[in-house]
Amino acid sequence: MRRPTALTLDLNIAAVTFAVALSWYGPETLLALLNRWHFSWRMPLLFILRDLMLPIVYIDAWCNHFVWRGNEMTLSAEEPSVEQG
Repeated sequence: MRRPTALTLDLNIAAVTFAVALSWYGPETLLALLNRWHFSWRMPLLFILRDLMLPIVYIDAWCNHFVWRGNEMTLSAEEPSVEQG
């Protein structure tokens, strides 16, 4: 049995995309506005850019070393030596 999609339900793709984006970014926007945090017209675009960058940041952290809270970290499975502590 196939799952229903916007195409099989004969829905407007643009309207469905807008509804999903609104349900995804709307609460974050509402939270910022209610708490009087800085918010400009560019923020929704920056939300999307941030979410598009997350896989890149995640893969980069797995492949390279990174700094977290001032401590240089790596995911290599090296045995610690006496010099490393």
